[in-house]
Amino acid sequence: MPEDISVVGVDDSALAALEMVSLTSVRQSVEEFGLVAVDIVQDRMRGADGPRRVDRLATTLVERSTTAPAPAP
Repeated sequence: MPEDISVVGVDDSALAALEMVSLTSVRQSVEEFGLVAVDIVQDRMRGADGPRRVDRLATTLVERSTTAPAPAP
C-alpha cells in the first residue's frame, strides 16, 4: 500500500496513528458524538417519539501513509 490500493479507517484511533500502522483515517469528535448520543437517550427517556433523528457531525480526514493519489490514466 498505497501503490496498488488505498485504505482509510473511520475512527482515527490511537492505533491508527502508530508509525508501524500509519493508517489514513476519518476523525470525528468523540465528545460531540457522546453529547449527541446522550441528548437522544434523554429525549427517549422523556417520551419523545418522533421521526428518526439524523445528526451530522463534523469530520476531518487525517492523511497518513496508506493512501496516495490515483495513478494517471
